[in-house]
Amino acid sequence: MTPTVSTDWSSGDGGDSGTVTQVSSAEARGTSWPSGDVLTSSDQTSIDTSTSSAESCWHYSASAKRGISVYYRAVWQHTYWCAKNTTPHTITYRRTRTSFSTGDWCGMTYVSHYKLDGGVGYDYLDVHSEAGFDCSTVWPFSLHSVCKLNVHYDWSYAYWTHRECSA
Repeated sequence: MTPTVSTDWSSGDGGDSGTVTQVSSAEARGTSWPSGDVLTSSDQTSIDTSTSSAESCWHYSASAKRGISVYYRAVWQHTYWCAKNTTPHTITYRRTRTSFSTGDWCGMTYVSHYKLDGGVGYDYLDVHSEAGFDCSTVWPFSLHSVCKLNVHYDWSYAYWTHRECSA
């Protein structure tokens, strides 16, 4: 049986596109994260550890999700980043966390994220996050699923460029 990939985001499957929120440099470089899900993987990188009024900072969270009730599964990507206020708007700091959430019959088998392109020292950043899930059924087999999410970050905006969850 070939797994299907959800591309109809109007059906309730899909994800949250989120909103870019400007934050202080101290918040971006802090240690707290938005609550409500399980921390599984995080990293950070910086070319300048001092805070500066010559930079602006933002936070963005997006998700890819599928399923309802006991079969619900989602992967979340949370990123704080800072960039110079002058052209070129070079990214000076970034920290990303990937987290997940599941329904009662599903469990996470793995979670990861990695930088696809750009990052600190560049004027853009692309990050990939994914999580694998194993869901119990009433039949003598389980369902295996993967949710993936790619997000593009720029000076003051972010948006997902790809998201999918296999059935």
